[in-house]
Amino acid sequence: MWLCHSGRSLAQTDRAPGTPPARRPGPSALDLAVTVSEAQDGDPGEISPALTGLPPASRYSNLDAQMTFLKNVPHMSVASRLETAWLYYPTLDDRVASAYLASGAFSTALSQKTTFRMNGNGRRGSSLSFSTAGTALHVPPPADGPVQTPAGLLLDTTTSAYGAGLELQRTFGRRTTALVSIGGQYSERGDVADRTGEQNVGARVTRSMARDASLYASYTGRRSTEWLVHGSRDMVTHETALGAQVRWRRSRTRQTLFDVGVGPGVIDSDGRQQSTFSATASMTQELSKTWSARASYRHGAGLINGLTYATWGTVDVHGSLHRRLEVDLGTGYSRAELTSITSQPPLQTLIASTRLQFAVSASLGLFFQDVWYHTDQTASATGGSTVVWMGRRGGLRAGAVWRVPLH
Repeated sequence: MWLCHSGRSLAQTDRAPGTPPARRPGPSALDLAVTVSEAQDGDPGEISPALTGLPPASRYSNLDAQMTFLKNVPHMSVASRLETAWLYYPTLDDRVASAYLASGAFSTALSQKTTFRMNGNGRRGSSLSFSTAGTALHVPPPADGPVQTPAGLLLDTTTSAYGAGLELQRTFGRRTTALVSIGGQYSERGDVADRTGEQNVGARVTRSMARDASLYASYTGRRSTEWLVHGSRDMVTHETALGAQVRWRRSRTRQTLFDVGVGPGVIDSDGRQQSTFSATASMTQELSKTWSARASYRHGAGLINGLTYATWGTVDVHGSLHRRLEVDLGTGYSRAELTSITSQPPLQTLIASTRLQFAVSASLGLFFQDVWYHTDQTASATGGSTVVWMGRRGGLRAGAVWRVPLH
């Protein structure tokens, strides 16, 4: 559940932390998951003197209810999810934030070699967040990750977002697969009259070269628009990439998967065209039957406060210390450069997260999470560097999740 514009809070999850292992889905399944938790945000820590009036450490309570439906029949599958969440802040004038989310997906086999998929989602809610001195790209958070918004002024915001996508996949022969897609997304923040929209089309052809190796070529076209108080910004991108996927099987329980892609592109931003270059890389390592690790890297461009170039990387480790106890460790770093604000230095963000999950029974789980992040903009100058602004904050969250099959 997304409750903040530029990050995910401790109380926001796509999968409730501490959830016991889900049952194997049959032809149809209807599940209800309820999460209750208590969280504590630490003090803002070291910050720029320019940011005054920052709120102290705050505590909040969270109640989250999620209903999931799955339906599988020959050649077709349907999935949907409804979720609502409430956050209560007793230390911030007893304020309450709430959010609602709905999503769905549909897949059907048109023939033995052709598959059609579609999906949609919508969310709306209010939140209490600590604003940034401007908005920028951040490291994609790990599951159940922290708020990535640096410490700043407290805002009571209302956000809405809607999106949909279509995909068509076709297999040619025994080695070649083609995929075409089209989609769109729209979001807005009522507090700052900030709206964004995006339309995209894509195509990808994958060719299997061996049992554990394949090559692919892809194209992505994207049109992004920002509507601000004093006007709007548009950007059209055309990106191409050539890449490879390789799997190295060292044993039945220890495998390594590499995925690398690079390619040129063209950006048309506010009537100016320029060449760009994008790169992605990831490695997934199965360490044992119960432990795995994943590292990822990406460099590319986006439209946030104008044309922004960003580089970010993440490392995540997941494993089990006991058949009932799971551990998730995550860290990430990003560096974003806002080309439309030439006087501003790059924005750097460092994030770390630890989560423990304990399954009390088949339907009840407990969890504990600790998160920390550091964000700063530091400008180089003669004789040293000058900190434009800096934020540092941590938080703790603990709670329980109850999951019950309704059908």
